[in-house]
Amino acid sequence: MLHMRDSKGHSLLTFPNDYTVVDIETTGLSPEYDEIIEICAFKYRGSELVNKYSTLVKPEREVNDFITQLTGITNNMLASAPSAADVMQPLYDFIGSDVIVGHNVNFDINFLYDYCTSILSKPLSNDFVDTMRIARLLHKENKHNRLSDLATQYNLSYEGAHRAGFDCALTNSIYEIFKRECADGAIELNTLAKHSQVKAADISAAVSEIPADSPLLDKVVVFTGTLEKMLRKDAMQLVANMGGINGDNVTKKTNYLVLGNNDYCTTIKNGKSGKQKKAEEYKLKGYDIEVIPESVFYDIVNISYAPAPQAPISQLYKDFSLSDREVEVIEIVKSFISSSELYSDFGIARRSDNYISLLCGENDFMRFKASPRAFWVSLRLPFALADKNRDNPLFAAQINKNQFHWKSSIASVDELEKIKDFIVASYFK
Repeated sequence: MLHMRDSKGHSLLTFPNDYTVVDIETTGLSPEYDEIIEICAFKYRGSELVNKYSTLVKPEREVNDFITQLTGITNNMLASAPSAADVMQPLYDFIGSDVIVGHNVNFDINFLYDYCTSILSKPLSNDFVDTMRIARLLHKENKHNRLSDLATQYNLSYEGAHRAGFDCALTNSIYEIFKRECADGAIELNTLAKHSQVKAADISAAVSEIPADSPLLDKVVVFTGTLEKMLRKDAMQLVANMGGINGDNVTKKTNYLVLGNNDYCTTIKNGKSGKQKKAEEYKLKGYDIEVIPESVFYDIVNISYAPAPQAPISQLYKDFSLSDREVEVIEIVKSFISSSELYSDFGIARRSDNYISLLCGENDFMRFKASPRAFWVSLRLPFALADKNRDNPLFAAQINKNQFHWKSSIASVDELEKIKDFIVASYFK
């Protein structure tokens, strides 16, 4: 599910002297489904640590064994901890107007943003520096840039990881190393970032024939933000292959502006990128331009085109390194739809480590997470389907019913049978 965090701060490629390093521990990876169980913030002035804020946070549900083994945080430790409602205002005040520094800090900020909005009725809008983002720019040769990888690379201790205080200290050490590397090598991070961006001129059609009924034929398409389902260069290649024209900037000739995630866009103001504002301005003046979310772009692409055939499912299990539990979920859903004429359109895709998508064509009708630390299932409900199911008890757990995917009420593999009829009737008939 996507939350609109319109007041979220900007991701900076700078090294401020005054900042607060923040790290949280949680019961899982989803801000919607999981909870914060530890928060730590280290305030720095120059390179000197001047203050700390650290607390455990009592969750509404018990912590499972996996999280306890990972973090060392037990339910007994959390039993007397303050609630999230008790700690968010002190944390908010502690951070103040500081730039936030963290490793893969979007994860932390998204949780904290939602908590602040829910509990304090105000967003966490601080700009932030992501040391993982910097690592990817400075060390493109690295296969991974996790804290553990960087600790090994720079000969730093990793004993005590997955506790927020330790991770804050380690993140700051890496921040200082990157700061020195850039100073010593006269490296401009913003220049590196610009050089890594794909340009429209770099993309040309990779097919010999383009159908005359292509929905993107001669249409100018511009992307803004980070796409969820594919790399931008792949989306631009898809546009070119369908006879469309890729653009880098919004002009009067632009027909579609596709909105991705703008967490890393430095031109964001009031929740909209410069491209989006320009597109809306042209739209109001009567130009033939539409501002569409990523999901609608995929719907347009899917109007006349079947997805590229996937490898056999058994091979995908190996390619995606799926766990036995993840395979079990997929096999159960496959059994629901095996007799459908649309079964040949079934496919799977892994969305990093966050969730797995089950596909009917190019539409992900179901998303799920089935790991030792979390289990959840959400189903795709386009507007027409959503209107019919607002009171369906199957989706009682979904609060915001303006989202494209709705959280189902099932909480384990054993309960998957509850969504069988809905899946068959909604997607495979």
